[in-house]
Amino acid sequence: MYWAKKILEWTAGPDEALSIAIHLNDK
Repeated sequence: MYWAKKILEWTAGPDEALSIAIHLNDK
């Protein structure tokens, strides 16, 4: 889940990071 932690650092907050993580995970 290293990339998920990176998304958290890049995004404005956990809600946005979570939605991006779910989107990436669906690919």
